[in-house]
Amino acid sequence: MNELNKMLQQTARPDVELFLRAKQLLRHRDNFKMEKEPLIKLPWRGRETIESIPPLLEGAQRIEITLPSNYNHALFETLHPGEPPAQLEEIDAAGGPELLGRIAAVSGLEEFSRLTEPLTAARARVQVLSPAKVFIILPGANLKSNERIIHPEAGE
Repeated sequence: MNELNKMLQQTARPDVELFLRAKQLLRHRDNFKMEKEPLIKLPWRGRETIESIPPLLEGAQRIEITLPSNYNHALFETLHPGEPPAQLEEIDAAGGPELLGRIAAVSGLEEFSRLTEPLTAARARVQVLSPAKVFIILPGANLKSNERIIHPEAGE
């Protein structure tokens, strides 16, 4: 019986060593997880921009989409209905991915509705500011103190 145990130990030893090495490499890899990109800026190019966003969600903290300035008025009217006509058109709206549905009501921005599902799955938040910028903020994003959008996980 002792001889059989010795044989098993000798034949199993390379597998055990291989397993231990693999385990050590995995621990080492976990210590060097890739940092998320703090901010990814994208210009508005319609469908091309929208299609580029879902693959970026895993590697970004925030994504900024800069829209042409001529969208500012239409976005203001859509996101701040009932404001007086002489009101300075300063956009400041925040919420969940459902906010993209409201943005998609603006002619030329319909493609934003395609992001509602992926952003909901990613637990992202959305903020729209003047001059015509859409921010996608993902959980764990490091926000500057002057930025007001906060994730529920942050406790605020």
